[in-house]
Amino acid sequence: MPSLALSVRRLRAAPTDVQAPLCFKNFMRKLRHRCDKAAFFAKRLFASDPARTISHQSPICNPHHGDMGATFADQPLVDPKTLYDQCRMLGLRQDWVGLANGLCNPAGVRSGIGHLLMTRASLDLIDFNTPQSLSIFHEPTSTQIDFESLVITECEAITPSFPGDPDAVFHVRVADIRHLWRFAVIDAGFNLRETPTGNYRKETTFEESGTPHTWQQMFDAVWETLPADYRGDTPTLPEVTEGTPEAFDFYATYTIDAIEMILARLGCALTFNPTADPEDAIYSVVPLGDPDAYETFTASVDDLARLRLDDNEGLEGNLGRVPAQVNVLFRKQMPVANGENPWHTITVADPNDPVPGQLEDTTVWLIDDLTADYQGDTLTNVTGLTSRADSRAAEYFRSVRRDGHSLRRLVYSGAQISILPGEWVSEVSWFDRGGGVMTEVKLIPDNGQPTAEWPGNKPQAWRETEIVRPDDESEDEPPEGYTAGKVVRYDATTGEWVDRHDCWIRDTDT
Repeated sequence: MPSLALSVRRLRAAPTDVQAPLCFKNFMRKLRHRCDKAAFFAKRLFASDPARTISHQSPICNPHHGDMGATFADQPLVDPKTLYDQCRMLGLRQDWVGLANGLCNPAGVRSGIGHLLMTRASLDLIDFNTPQSLSIFHEPTSTQIDFESLVITECEAITPSFPGDPDAVFHVRVADIRHLWRFAVIDAGFNLRETPTGNYRKETTFEESGTPHTWQQMFDAVWETLPADYRGDTPTLPEVTEGTPEAFDFYATYTIDAIEMILARLGCALTFNPTADPEDAIYSVVPLGDPDAYETFTASVDDLARLRLDDNEGLEGNLGRVPAQVNVLFRKQMPVANGENPWHTITVADPNDPVPGQLEDTTVWLIDDLTADYQGDTLTNVTGLTSRADSRAAEYFRSVRRDGHSLRRLVYSGAQISILPGEWVSEVSWFDRGGGVMTEVKLIPDNGQPTAEWPGNKPQAWRETEIVRPDDESEDEPPEGYTAGKVVRYDATTGEWVDRHDCWIRDTDT
């Protein structure tokens, strides 16, 4: 390698007149160039012969010097702090800093993500096609927590190495088993009507019996389209809504999108317990912001108070934070004319005691799945709509913090599992970035369940039909190709619907 002394001698011999600054600039440029070459040759030297080390303290040279009290698939993890110091010294990539080693578990159907540091030698001993467990040992309390059912999604070398180098350190990305749901699909409809105000299509009812699905029956049917080996037992829905689900069109839909739509409509969230045995019930559905669960949550926070390292405590005003009412929207049936309001709206006031700062006439919109059935100008299901609107209002105001939110994020020493995603927690992460094991808890927003996530069902397009009145009205079953229905005559003189008769219906534009 060329000697740096040559540049030094040239600098000393440089004239002292106006050309000196130019000589100094040339010296600095050459010095930077040769330092870059030195770093390059050092990297190549290590890559060609791992036995020739740069620093015996470096996890790059001997990663096992940086092993942590954590394992993945019974293989050790590399200490990120020691690795960071070495990468910074050599100018190597550091995009993994702040991620490894750690695992994030969010509420919902989207998978939790983890970032780990491991050597190639350790990775070669792992079956990539089988879910594995991550074990974290907390030395001060002599406790070990196992996070089950994690799958490797990607590995990438982050230290200079030759292909297959057993000492190379890899950035390993893992995900929980919800990752395996992303290609599950459903192609079905639930409680779709044959005509705007008519019967449900038989094939969209429960077991094609003609009886509409309940919320749980529809959720069961959707859940069963997930991969059988990785879905566990179907969670039970909380009793948070009244009535029958209406017009859920999940044709050509990804299963996780269908599950998200149902739970967003109900103001609920799916939770996953990564520490539970895969044979147990590892999934549950909880109502967001459930006040009955708040006491349990705050008790857990109090129990861990002595271990709290950090929090994002916040103070906020109540003025205008909580609306005074909700407007529940029901799509009108029959189909409306162009320009006509397609929604039937029912306004429900906050059924609870007023909150300080609650402004009169402030409102949020809630779209509902139930339809407003009209015969002419007459609304025929007003009782059902009113009951549903009251239920939706109770759901929404249940999830709104009455006293405002003082906590956003909590960080605890050690790996804590007494607080998991649920009614008041949106995400929990466990990590050790070289400073010891910590647990981070993120809380749901304080403004209640989201009101815009559930967009309402797809408007149905009605086919052209042929209506046949049978000669023998006592005949029970319609002939092949026809469906039983009702026909009602409209008396334009009186403005009333009269003479309701049995009929057969056949689609004519198929």
